[in-house]
Amino acid sequence: MGSKEWQGKENSSDRKGQKRKLDQQQEERESAIVTGEALRREVSAQVEILSNTYSWTEADRAAAKRATHLLAELAKNEDVASIIVEGGAVPLLVKHLQAPPSPVEDDGLKPYEHEVEKASAFALGLLAVKPEHQQCIVDAGVLPLLVDLLKRHKCGLNSRAINGVIRRAADAITNLAHENSSIKTSVRTEGGIPPLVELLEFSDAKVQRAVAGALRTLAFKNDENKKQIVECNALPSLILMLRSEDSAIHYEAVGVLGNLVHSSPNIKKDVLHAGALQPVIRLLSSCCSESQREAALLLGQFAATDSDCKIHIVQRGAVPPLIEMLQSPDLQLREMSAFALGRLAQESNNQAGISHSGGLVPLLKLLDAKNGSLQHNAAFALYGLADNEDNVADFVKVGGLQKLQEGEFIVQATKDCVAKTLKRLEEKIHGRVLTHLLYLMRVGEKSVQRQVALALAHLCSPEDQRSIFIDNNGLELLLGLLKSTNTKQQHDGAVALCKLASKAMTLSPIDAAPPSPISQNLLMDPNNPNFRQQFSGFSDDLLTNPEFQLFLQRMGNTSLQPSPQYQTPTQFPLRNHVIEECTPETVHDSNTQFNESEEDSVPETPQYPPPVPELKSNQVVARATRIWSVAEDETLIGLYLEISENAIKGTSQKATSLWRDVHAAYQLAHAEKPHILPPRPMKSLTSHWRRLAADTLQWISCYDEAGRLPEGGSGYNEADRIKSASKLFHLAQGRNFAFPHAVEMLNRDPKWRPKLRWSLSKEERKAVRDVEEQGSAGSGKRSRDDGGDETPTDGFSSGGIQRPEGVKKAKAKRKGKEVASDSGSSELSERMKELATIREREAILKEERIKIEREKEQRKREELDIHKMKTWFDMVQAMKNSPTPLTPEEESYKNFLLGKLQGL
Repeated sequence: MGSKEWQGKENSSDRKGQKRKLDQQQEERESAIVTGEALRREVSAQVEILSNTYSWTEADRAAAKRATHLLAELAKNEDVASIIVEGGAVPLLVKHLQAPPSPVEDDGLKPYEHEVEKASAFALGLLAVKPEHQQCIVDAGVLPLLVDLLKRHKCGLNSRAINGVIRRAADAITNLAHENSSIKTSVRTEGGIPPLVELLEFSDAKVQRAVAGALRTLAFKNDENKKQIVECNALPSLILMLRSEDSAIHYEAVGVLGNLVHSSPNIKKDVLHAGALQPVIRLLSSCCSESQREAALLLGQFAATDSDCKIHIVQRGAVPPLIEMLQSPDLQLREMSAFALGRLAQESNNQAGISHSGGLVPLLKLLDAKNGSLQHNAAFALYGLADNEDNVADFVKVGGLQKLQEGEFIVQATKDCVAKTLKRLEEKIHGRVLTHLLYLMRVGEKSVQRQVALALAHLCSPEDQRSIFIDNNGLELLLGLLKSTNTKQQHDGAVALCKLASKAMTLSPIDAAPPSPISQNLLMDPNNPNFRQQFSGFSDDLLTNPEFQLFLQRMGNTSLQPSPQYQTPTQFPLRNHVIEECTPETVHDSNTQFNESEEDSVPETPQYPPPVPELKSNQVVARATRIWSVAEDETLIGLYLEISENAIKGTSQKATSLWRDVHAAYQLAHAEKPHILPPRPMKSLTSHWRRLAADTLQWISCYDEAGRLPEGGSGYNEADRIKSASKLFHLAQGRNFAFPHAVEMLNRDPKWRPKLRWSLSKEERKAVRDVEEQGSAGSGKRSRDDGGDETPTDGFSSGGIQRPEGVKKAKAKRKGKEVASDSGSSELSERMKELATIREREAILKEERIKIEREKEQRKREELDIHKMKTWFDMVQAMKNSPTPLTPEEESYKNFLLGKLQGL
């Protein structure tokens, strides 16, 4: 063995030992680095090392490697990256991207060859993650040196170090060019694209992945870069990478192809001619969801080329995996698959195949998504499927029409697309499509028959109504829905009947069919004695439903005056769009100057039901749910206050009569705003009101209690009172108060506002106190001031706020008389008196609960203080027992902690 060979082995052994020692020291140094000034000093120290170690000596190369490695580790933290750039590290890192000049006596040994360049490229790539650093690094001359590193494999060597430096150089180019069009162009002008394309065939998988990522970034929204990548013959290599079993490689490859074909029809044709279609379809079944997503997006772009390409994609088996992806839990995967199917569904030869493969139901389900883009892609795909006559029956059978009509769509483009889909379906209801639907309505399952009847009521032409609903018993199916115990089916049936009746009214008298026996027997005047017998299976809510009554009016041509137990009150006259004028509000030949004693016995004026809800093309009927919206609450509260404060009836009216009036008024409000207010039966209104009123009264009591809390000082404002009242309500009821909008409405009502006395102005509150003092000192009767106005001195007072007129006063004013108003208490004040004792007990319980909560909070604070002291003590002990001397900063911090402990 020669002396030179032995010396080389010995040097190698020494270097390994020295390397382990240096690495250990490096780890200790990294662990000792802290933020602030110490970090800046450390960066300056490494910059100083890099400036003095640009040579081939082993000590300098080792020091340079350690410095670049440490800066790379620090650059992983984006906050520290700015400190590194400000410390002047970028020019020196760029300098170390190239090897130092060779010494005069070159013995062939180059310590840490490629290692320093690799670490420098890695550090620069991490610094380039922040966009504000990109141009600074490029201005330092980094691009030519990175391009040179990409060519290092041409020296004939293929070591792990060379592979690493090439990979880090490609990653640095990716980060520098990310969303920076000028740097993308600079990479091309510096000659960076040809070596990247050449490296697509490199043997190392990590290098392939890195250079594909760089090409993907350079091709994004840069036509010149796209053109050069294709001219460098990158397509064959990329298509081969699509077939790779490595998911990371085929993910980057399909990403490059996607960016190349985007907005580039010519390149799209080149990619297809190169044989990319089948490998991309194969990726739809990949185990990598990112590759699936990119493949679906790329197929959607391919499908925009021409009709032949759409057909080829379906023929090669793309539809089944795309439909399977529609049901994936991954939102982006569902969105891209819906996008691809939407493009494919615009070709007539594909539409029936997509529906037959099971794509219709998943697409309809996506309409319920809360993502606007996903909704729109699904709606666009359904628009394409609706163009094929063979799909219309499938739409109807699975309830697709209801999905389209009742969906809540986020963006306007989706609403327009759905409206066009419904119009397209309507245009298909004739010929063999109508024959097929009539066949299903006769022999299909009961649920299918009902779906067909509902769909035809909305989609059929007026000329086909007799054939569908009389000759083929479609009307019987719709009436059967009205007998269902399911509220949704009842509503759908009533709406369908109204739609059917509206279309029937569009026929001219000449074209209209003669009255059928069915309509003459079933659709009759509700005053007819046989009316209840004919509709014995229907609920009372349905019989009073304005949509159902309007259907009877239009189809039966009757007067539609309800029987007395279902009359609509006269206090809320309802408009009628069919009859030009409403029925007069007074009975003919009657004396308007009737006696007061006969007033309550005067019969109510007949009224017509409200008009059928008229919706705009982009609106759908609101659906009733168990959770009431704020708009529904406010409507119910407003109607109740208006009717209960009626000057004639007041609170003396019976509950049944009051709620019948409220329900009739609510039905009118629903007819005017069907897209906001859903239909509600009377039982639903009364049950919801009971909870709303009870909770609101409880909260008002808590609000009054909150105004008297001991902490209510000068800084205790209205927001604090509301917060305290909500907390007291939660303690009493175990749940949050859900009706703050009700309190806001009551605060604007003259009758209720004095109950929220803490929200009154100073003048209003003073007026309340003055009235209360007069009431307590007087005889309890009313007194008159100099102006003759009456002022209540007992009972519930509005505190100077204008109150609604009483019953007697309103009646007297109507007859031209002046009568003093009644001083009786309102229903609300009576209830408040009954609850006074309960409120006092609740107030005591609330105070006890608040006291317990404060004690708990105090104990928590004490436990936190003990934990903090223990942590400080442990830190001091650790510093005292440290095997290494403490730095001045650590010594200062230890003294600080000792002072804290001694002070406690």
